[in-house]
Amino acid sequence: MSESFLVKSPDNLFIPEQASQEDRMLAASAREFMEKEIIPISDEIESKKHGLLRELIKKAADLGFTSVGVDESYGGLGMGEIAYTVLAEKLFGGQASYGITWNVNIGIGRMPLAYYGTEEQKKRLMPKICSGDYVTAYALTEAEAGSDALGGMKTKAIKQPDGNYLLNGQKIFITNGGISDLYTVFARLDEGFAAFLVEKGMKGFSTGKEENKLGLRGSSTTTLFFDDVRIPKENLLYNEGQGHYIALTALDVGRFDLAAAFLGEAKYDLANAIKYSKERRQFGKAIAEFGMTQKKLAKAAAQIYAAESGVYRFAGKWERLCSGLDRTAADYGKKMMDILRALSEESSILKTAVSDILAAVVDDEVQIYGGNGFMEDYPAARSYRDERVFRIFEGTNEINRTVIAKMLTKQITKGKIVLETAPANIDPNSIEGARALLNLAYSKATEEAKLLNENQEVVGYLSDMTIMFYLIESAYLRAKKTGDEIMLLLAHRYSIDSFSLFLDSMNRLAKAFGSDKLENACKKAYSDWNIADEVKLNRKISALLLEKECYPLGL
Repeated sequence: MSESFLVKSPDNLFIPEQASQEDRMLAASAREFMEKEIIPISDEIESKKHGLLRELIKKAADLGFTSVGVDESYGGLGMGEIAYTVLAEKLFGGQASYGITWNVNIGIGRMPLAYYGTEEQKKRLMPKICSGDYVTAYALTEAEAGSDALGGMKTKAIKQPDGNYLLNGQKIFITNGGISDLYTVFARLDEGFAAFLVEKGMKGFSTGKEENKLGLRGSSTTTLFFDDVRIPKENLLYNEGQGHYIALTALDVGRFDLAAAFLGEAKYDLANAIKYSKERRQFGKAIAEFGMTQKKLAKAAAQIYAAESGVYRFAGKWERLCSGLDRTAADYGKKMMDILRALSEESSILKTAVSDILAAVVDDEVQIYGGNGFMEDYPAARSYRDERVFRIFEGTNEINRTVIAKMLTKQITKGKIVLETAPANIDPNSIEGARALLNLAYSKATEEAKLLNENQEVVGYLSDMTIMFYLIESAYLRAKKTGDEIMLLLAHRYSIDSFSLFLDSMNRLAKAFGSDKLENACKKAYSDWNIADEVKLNRKISALLLEKECYPLGL
């Protein structure tokens, strides 16, 4: 039987409370680094002070933050995917311009070399990345190759008689473009695609001006130009014509580590909102005492709890699947690609869900700040600007919603996921009941392949049901595993809004399919759903938040 979350809950769900002492120490160290070294100089970072980002990457490297996930033989510290997730979360909240610089540097910028590099390539380049002497970037996007990154690619590499390559073309919107030493660049060949390690200073390679962006103003974003750049054959990554495998693996990694990063930013923004709600007074008292404010705070905390539960669920599963892998083996990249492809739907779920959650948290943060939230002198304004691109990065949320439902439907059609027969009486107040409703929707979708393929909105309804179920399940399973009363309250609070969206999406799906069976199941589920008392939950959760002045769980 398939072990997809569509079929059964995981037997070995990982939760943050199970983190090792080593990972907890790493989290504390990273949090202290942000609080002491990064957030206090945000104005300098945002002004793009020359050399500052590289200096800060070097400081992070001195603490080992660029060495996690790399074998010791290449200058790394080892450690696993949970440690990587911890850093992705903690080195982002409070200074997203720095956070995205670090994230790309040890994420999609470093990943192609780490997974697919030859022994010689890794021995030569990886120690420089781990030491902070080299900064990395990932170059895939082009003017006509955004969401259709491979299909619209114009950058071309022509193999020469001596086995080397001539590279011509442009890449746009490249994070770390102006500060990097090593770029993974994708190009079209006569047949297929290839990925190349392009190094700063190669003749014919240049970077454009820094882009003037709405948000992430302190990060480097430039165009890259390639004019007959001679690429030594030794700089080809993996196999000629198979660069698309590297691109797909990078997207799977990138989507997940961004989800972890957005989680860290959401926690930071909630803490700001909590503290300011206690300071700002209207009608003779702090706005934290008003029910509408308490609702915003409680809802944000519940969303963050669900996101955190999902992110660490993924991290634990990823690390478990990677246990025993030899990071120095020639087939390391292929094995990691297979693992990440198996997790692809979940990485898309998390990237989409957590970026949407962050958008909601930041929007309420601005609202709690009132007029000051619109002023650049207060932190909410920068968070609001920075957040907007996150629903575009690493595949727009629209593309990810298309990917989620279509990939799962394809697996069901091919028999890779075998849905269980739905029970006659579906209890919407249980995880199994919610799963049965989702299974009904997917069963109908497999019968309506043509309608699904021709209507993105329909795919979106099914994906929204999937996203909501994944986070609801993650939230409740974590609460059940710990027996923690606060976690159960947060899971209840999250389900109030998310299960409503789940049922609303199911109803829209039923209308699109013209399915009385789906519509009737949806109506019955809504009538049988014992919705929690939101007001009581808001009061209990907000009281704890106001006492702690931060999101109170996690690492």
